Amino acid sequence: MSHASALLARACGLPRAQTEDVVREKNLRVTMDDGAVLVADRWVARATRDAAQPTVLVRSPYARDRRGRDLAARAER
Repeated sequence: MSHASALLARACGLPRAQTEDVVREKNLRVTMDDGAVLVADRWVARATRDAAQPTVLVRSPYARDRRGRDLAARAER
C-alpha cells in the first residue's frame, strides 16, 4: 500500500487491510436474470479465494483495463 493510500484510508476511517496477498480473477462472466451477460474482475485474498466472500460491487460505464479507459476518454472529447 502506498503512503498516500494509507493516509486516505486513515482519513476515511477504514480498517487496515487483513492481507496484501491478493489474486485477480479476470473476465468472469455472470449471466443476469434477463439474459444479459456482465463481465467482471474479482479481487480476493489468496488464502480464502475458495471460501464464500462478501462482495463489493463497483459499477462503471468504462472498461476495466487501462486501454478501455483511454478509449472511453477519447470518445468523450
